[in-house]
Amino acid sequence: MRCETCGPVESTNPTPPSAPMVPRTIEQVVAGIEIDHGVAGKSAHDEYERRHNKREQNLDKTFGKFAPGVKFLTNDPQSTTAWAKGSKGERELAEGMQRRLGDVAVLLHDRQARKGRGNIDHIVVAQSGVWVVDAKNFDGVVECRDKGGWFDTDNRLYVKGHDQSNLVKGMAWQLREVREALGEIEVPVTGVLCFTDSDWKLFAEPFTLNEVLVTWPRALVRAIAAPGPVVPEGVEWLATEIARTLVAKG
Repeated sequence: MRCETCGPVESTNPTPPSAPMVPRTIEQVVAGIEIDHGVAGKSAHDEYERRHNKREQNLDKTFGKFAPGVKFLTNDPQSTTAWAKGSKGERELAEGMQRRLGDVAVLLHDRQARKGRGNIDHIVVAQSGVWVVDAKNFDGVVECRDKGGWFDTDNRLYVKGHDQSNLVKGMAWQLREVREALGEIEVPVTGVLCFTDSDWKLFAEPFTLNEVLVTWPRALVRAIAAPGPVVPEGVEWLATEIARTLVAKG
């Protein structure tokens, strides 16, 4: 209402037309954005299927009507079944992490590398930082051996008595991909080799080689769940930024 004699009353607390908008909160930034979390183990399973089907086709072509019998009496080679075993390890690790970290972390699985044909098994974003996880479903004992001499140290990764230090080197490109996806965002990024079904010596502890953590699932969950520099509201925002750049493999 207004008085026709006095005219409109000026506001005692006017808001100028040029007043800046209130900055959006992190929740508003990510609201409505659905993160594609990916499917754990999909790439490894697809590769197993490709190799298995190719072998089946070759047997059909070679043995004709006798092919069903040959298939029944023979198995896929280890080079093929290793992909199925790897896929199983990735799925089990993803399920365990989701069950134990679902309230405090965001999990991204099977991310496509921007350069080359490789994939990253898991990326986990939590208050402790960003974790780049390569799942390994190997048999045998995992251990760190010093192969250096009297006056130098040369720690190496051994699994079932074999030097598997090349697995540590293989983390370099994965860490580079994630760091590039983060751009100027400063947050701890940790590379992890997680052995899902291996053995460890009594009183063994996770160890680090060339800044890559070598561990098992339960110890990894404890490390990820530890306090860190990322505020709770920033976890999903960081995961969204990574998922935009490193998409899930189709």
